[in-house]
Amino acid sequence: MAKNSPQDIKNREYFSSRLNLLLEQKGIRQIDLHNSLNIPKSTITGYVKGKSLPTAGNLQKIADFFNVKKSFLDLRFIDTISTSSLSELLDNDKESEVFEMIFNKIDEILNFDNDQMDIEYIEGKLAFNQSVFGRVLESSIINPGIVEIFKDLDLSDSSEKNEMLLTTKQREAREYAYKNVLSLITHEYISRLKNVIFREKALNTSYIHSEISNLINSLNNKIDSYGNVILEVNDIIEKIGTKDRNILGYSLRKKIASAQSEINHLIYNHDQGSTGISKNHIYIEKNDIIDTIEYDYYKDIQNHLNDLRKNIEEHFSN
Repeated sequence: MAKNSPQDIKNREYFSSRLNLLLEQKGIRQIDLHNSLNIPKSTITGYVKGKSLPTAGNLQKIADFFNVKKSFLDLRFIDTISTSSLSELLDNDKESEVFEMIFNKIDEILNFDNDQMDIEYIEGKLAFNQSVFGRVLESSIINPGIVEIFKDLDLSDSSEKNEMLLTTKQREAREYAYKNVLSLITHEYISRLKNVIFREKALNTSYIHSEISNLINSLNNKIDSYGNVILEVNDIIEKIGTKDRNILGYSLRKKIASAQSEINHLIYNHDQGSTGISKNHIYIEKNDIIDTIEYDYYKDIQNHLNDLRKNIEEHFSN
């Protein structure tokens, strides 16, 4: 994003106001941040006065220090990204910034440790994390670099030293694979967002309502991209067992249903809507949604998510 562009100024003002609010609420001084986080005093002063934005590393330090999400402090980490701001970044060869922004969001979205699930699924969810997702990450099909990590390891050696080496290699492989899977999703996500931006430019449409339409596309792409990654490793998941496959199906279906509810909440016409929703998460009347979104376009997205949810239910059931 260009320095001192309207969006950059807005981002700095937002971060400054949030940081000052936390400092006041917690009774913490700037010098305390400097001493605790090892961030230069002049840098912290710049943040407080709204003259600069934090690096990703400093933002994480500050968020952890105050025990808040990065999105609470920084507009760049809030889920709604306008098409216009993305377009500005891409037009100025700042795709690396877009990648980091989207990567971090998807990392948070797909972090199953933060997923809210019914209590009866907690045990199964732990099994899912340890077996299903673990095997996906360790798959050489998606992550060819894993072969290189284990290349010189003698799996027949049961000595304590080799067992410790194996544990280290497994940790290294998991970290590599997790980042690689998220990178694959992120690249696909950015590619689709580029198509949205290109289409809006080609049609010479206004950006007045682009944030709404872009968010709907983003929700659709987010679920679709993740579904594709999981289904591509079907041959792995098939071998894992009924219980874990059921948990995986439940997790994905819940994420899709949540996205559908979020879409409906976003575009509901509070002035004229009747709140009549069919069993397929689709508003019954056109007047139920805001007039800036085409009803057929909205139905297509919800039907796409319904189809995906149905396919997952059929595939990941007993």
